[in-house]
Amino acid sequence: MNFYKIQQYLNYRWRARSARSFHSPYLFRLFTEVLTDERHFYAYDELQVLIQACEASHQQLPIVDYGAGSRVNNSAHRSLRSITRSVKRPFWQYRWLFLLAQYLRPLQMLELGTSLGFSSLMLSRGARNST
Repeated sequence: MNFYKIQQYLNYRWRARSARSFHSPYLFRLFTEVLTDERHFYAYDELQVLIQACEASHQQLPIVDYGAGSRVNNSAHRSLRSITRSVKRPFWQYRWLFLLAQYLRPLQMLELGTSLGFSSLMLSRGARNST
């Protein structure tokens, strides 16, 4: 995707102040049912407890990297705490993954490149909650 298309989309979203500005019925439903959903689900608490436990842990884990290597730390052992701090995303991203999986109701999912599985957890909880 080139920079011009990204800029066009961002300009559009800046001007589109509400869900009524979406012309596609699919995008309107996605926006109103997923992206603006403020409900609180059990999976959010579950994930926050897991992240806090990982951040508090000083356990050393052996690292075997079959990929391109780490830009953060290239040692053979890392603490669970440091891994968690480097892979953790803003919580709204996990919320959206949960809600998107709940909205789409996938029968099968494949996530590639997972590290600690926080995203996988939210996708699986959302899909489980949708049936």
